[in-house]
Amino acid sequence: MSRKKSGVIRRAAGVIIILLILTAAGFFMLFRNFGISPAKFTTVNSEEELVEALIDGFDTGYEPVSVRTSGFRLDESRIASYISSEISNDAEDLCIMPERYTASGMDIFGLWQFRIFFSGSDSADRWSVYGAEKDENGEESTFPDREEVFQAQSLVSEALDRISAEIAGSVSAEGGGETELHRAIFLYLCEHVEYDYELSEAIINGDYGSPLRKNRGSYGALIEGKTVCSGYASAYKAICDRLGLDCWVASNTDHAWNLVLIDGEIFCVDTTSGDQGTWVADQFFLIDPASYESLYGYRPGEDCYIPERFRA
Repeated sequence: MSRKKSGVIRRAAGVIIILLILTAAGFFMLFRNFGISPAKFTTVNSEEELVEALIDGFDTGYEPVSVRTSGFRLDESRIASYISSEISNDAEDLCIMPERYTASGMDIFGLWQFRIFFSGSDSADRWSVYGAEKDENGEESTFPDREEVFQAQSLVSEALDRISAEIAGSVSAEGGGETELHRAIFLYLCEHVEYDYELSEAIINGDYGSPLRKNRGSYGALIEGKTVCSGYASAYKAICDRLGLDCWVASNTDHAWNLVLIDGEIFCVDTTSGDQGTWVADQFFLIDPASYESLYGYRPGEDCYIPERFRA
């Protein structure tokens, strides 16, 4: 073999070794902080499957969810919409809305990993399996720790057991079907939840360190009895999930509401607006999306992922 040919082979081998090292380093960087749990690693073939995998995977919000995309490339500009939709629609497990998320990936291999956080810290060295005790400024975190989240989940689960059984029993006794179940959920939330103006003011002022943030999800509606639109919509979704009703949380920068499917038709349910304190505004129950947008100006924002079946 000539010296020239030998040199070419050595250089090619060197390039291959470097590529292998870089690939191994990439895998290490992708998974070093979170690890891979086989139960949380899945292959997805579409955006809808990705969101479903996130909803199925985040049981507590403290475990990572790893996916491999097959047959499509993940649109990085839409990652926020996948995560926000996951948080809104995993209404029982994520009954306290997390503060932030991370998403890291190796798009060339179709590998991605997602994790959500209840604390303001995103520094890996401040994280343990029990969550962060300090925020990003080194101060004591005002966000709920792991035990608080587990306790909230337990309370919400117990509440859903009771509420769903009560609603199902009442509607069944009167011979009602899906429409009547939705009506019962709508009325229950209007009668048992009140709008939290203090929390709303904190959100408007950007006070994300406020302990009130804990009430932005279904926990606020079902346990505290006070929440904002995101909590009304999440609680509605959580009860629908228990009753086997097809429902989704839609939102934009100003508001959150529900999309429901009844006999193949899409309707909007806006429990927040329906709850007028001393009376119930029925015009916000089962309104078609076009009329809802025309009359009240609400349509899903660009950062809100909506499954195909809920798109009019």
